[in-house]
Amino acid sequence: MNPLLPHLETVRDCSRMKSIMGPGRRPEVWGPEAGDGRGAVITKVSNAYCVPGKPVVAWQLEWMPSGYSPPGHFGPTYEDLVFVNSQVGWLAGGIGSQSTGGVVVNTSDGARNWTLRLEGVGHIKDLHFVDHNVGWAVGSEGTVLRTLDGGAHWEQIDVHPYRDFSGVYFLDRRRGWVVGHHETILYTADGGSTWVWQREGSEFAVRAVVFLDNLRGWAVASSYSGERGLLLRTLDGGEHWTQHMETPVPIRTLTFGDSMHAWITGTNAIYFTEDGGETWTPGEIDSLITTVTDVGFVNHKEGWAVGYFCRVWETNDGGHTWHYVESFGPGYSLRSFHAIEFSDYYNAWIVGSSGFIGHMTRIPVYEN
Repeated sequence: MNPLLPHLETVRDCSRMKSIMGPGRRPEVWGPEAGDGRGAVITKVSNAYCVPGKPVVAWQLEWMPSGYSPPGHFGPTYEDLVFVNSQVGWLAGGIGSQSTGGVVVNTSDGARNWTLRLEGVGHIKDLHFVDHNVGWAVGSEGTVLRTLDGGAHWEQIDVHPYRDFSGVYFLDRRRGWVVGHHETILYTADGGSTWVWQREGSEFAVRAVVFLDNLRGWAVASSYSGERGLLLRTLDGGEHWTQHMETPVPIRTLTFGDSMHAWITGTNAIYFTEDGGETWTPGEIDSLITTVTDVGFVNHKEGWAVGYFCRVWETNDGGHTWHYVESFGPGYSLRSFHAIEFSDYYNAWIVGSSGFIGHMTRIPVYEN
């Protein structure tokens, strides 16, 4: 048995497996198919992970109320989430006005309770925490926020001229990058006191940025026409950015599992690399008719992807193939998932529109 999955049994015949949530039943969705869904438990046993003789990966998915819903609104659109450990996590997004509708929400007890920490700022698009205390959030209309005390207080960092920012990444407390519209890539070497423009243009919006060390960095961008995407690369800390690849679809996110394995997502596409970004290959995806908004991996093989219309896919081969998981029925089709994050090997979180927070937990599966 895989030592990483001590409570999961091996299965010799996938057609005979059953779950503690539904004894004797074949892999399918268990739970309500429509309606409000608050407090609903929906369980999916994954066909993609059912390999004879190996542990079966099964998940329980639960909708968790976020604890923040202004009068007249169902809930914010959450754009991103970050867990700094298994107990402490952050959500950010916005509701209503792009200039004053931004919100930041926090949990310190493993998502049992959520507390509103910040509102009245620009719509937040991305979060990044350097450590337990130092974090950054960026968003619309020049929003660049920093906390130095674990989120108790947030301060606006002035960056001129104002842009709609969509991504932030810091190597440490001093060195970091902010990206956004008009091909904007900004760099600070002093924790945000001063900023240097590394790139700007007119055709693309840079969506995300990641650095592997102080020299090697990557960024993804989508064209304003909605017809192309770019993968940008630097080998000198951002002093020079070169176009590494152009895609026929807009690109939205960039995720590195380690220095060799990474994934980019966009409209009807998930690309993967296994050689540190030298080559990128589109994965084969079931039932793909929408934008993939994010991926989350527990190792370089096992991962999940989320997208518009509450679609969820899974892979157990590093993104070569993605299998569609029908986690929700028609009652959820008008909502969208925007981000997924693993707080540890057994727990994943999904956030999206209408205040959605989903918690996925691995559950035991055994043979009938």
